Amino acid sequence: MHVTHHPKIFPTLEDSILDFLKLRPRYKVFRIHPKTDEQVADLKKFASEDIDFDIWNEAKPTARSTDIMVPPHRIDHLTNFLKANEISYSTMIQNVETYVLYSTYLFKT
Repeated sequence: MHVTHHPKIFPTLEDSILDFLKLRPRYKVFRIHPKTDEQVADLKKFASEDIDFDIWNEAKPTARSTDIMVPPHRIDHLTNFLKANEISYSTMIQNVETYVLYSTYLFKT
């Protein structure tokens, strides 16, 4: 007996959500590590002047790191500033939308 495999006509909810996310912009969260008081002040001023940045926590003299969520169209703006001011950073969350989806929907039991 020959069985013919047909493509999925009705994708699962998970497939639909993941396909949707592939088309979405990728917000990122950066962890920024200023080393001097001047870098902390420059970063605060820079971030406060851009309404597209969502500051999750601010760098303080006792804890010199800050997390900032950045929309895709402003990522280069932020990273260029950080490089120009020799402020180290890392990507904390590569894709906020996917992170939220996985943490709130797919991994709930």
